[in-house]
Amino acid sequence: MIGPRSPSAGALVGNQPLLFFSGSFTTVALALFFGITGTLVFYTRERLHHTRRKLAESELRQSHQEQLLAETELKLLQAQIEPHFLFNTLSSISQLISSEPELAVRTLENLTTLLRASLARTRSGESTLGQEIDFGAAYLAIQATRLQERLTYQIDLPDALREIPLPPLLVQPLLENAVIHGIEVKPEGGKVIFSARQIENELVFSVSDSGAGINETASSGGTGLRNVRDRLRLRYGPGAFLELTPADPCGVKALITIPLISKPGDNAATALRTKP
Repeated sequence: MIGPRSPSAGALVGNQPLLFFSGSFTTVALALFFGITGTLVFYTRERLHHTRRKLAESELRQSHQEQLLAETELKLLQAQIEPHFLFNTLSSISQLISSEPELAVRTLENLTTLLRASLARTRSGESTLGQEIDFGAAYLAIQATRLQERLTYQIDLPDALREIPLPPLLVQPLLENAVIHGIEVKPEGGKVIFSARQIENELVFSVSDSGAGINETASSGGTGLRNVRDRLRLRYGPGAFLELTPADPCGVKALITIPLISKPGDNAATALRTKP
């Protein structure tokens, strides 16, 4: 004998549609809902983390490529002495040999200093402020010999700052810019002044000239100054910068500011803060 038939699931749904949303089914539904939500959240976070990691890797590769490009440019700049300047110097030496032999010898010694420093720069990516100024002084002495009374110069560098480490070719382009675009184009010539100071935790040095002026030359947008700005940015980040302003009463003042890290007990900072 067959007993009463139990109501089927279909009948239950048909007669009591809310039955599936009660009891254990509610627990299963909530678990399924939170499980799917958790999976979506986890997947989204993983994708976001993956995207951020890829973006960071891409930025790192780009930064590394920029650094390699800057280093390559620097090596090329370090290795070269402008041929026109070299030929003019040799011509000046040959003319001075008979008339002013002592000046010819000094000029030859200054040229030797430049050549030796250029060779050393190709072997090392580091220099000191003192070495850069020694190089710059030799350059200015040669140009003063060539331009004679049209160029005078002054170097103001405290001994305490000479050993501060510095990337090469930050000072030389400023001096070249002052002489070539400032003094040489002015019929009566003028004066170039280099000055360096430590102001709190910053190294500040400048090259000013009494030449043609910032509005009359290409000094504000030259390749040399653009390279200086790029290397400052890549090496030190936004804490270092190059600023060009009109000099008083005439000419151009180029000023570089670089952050320093002071060591306890040191009178002058001896290490530069590099960009992470």
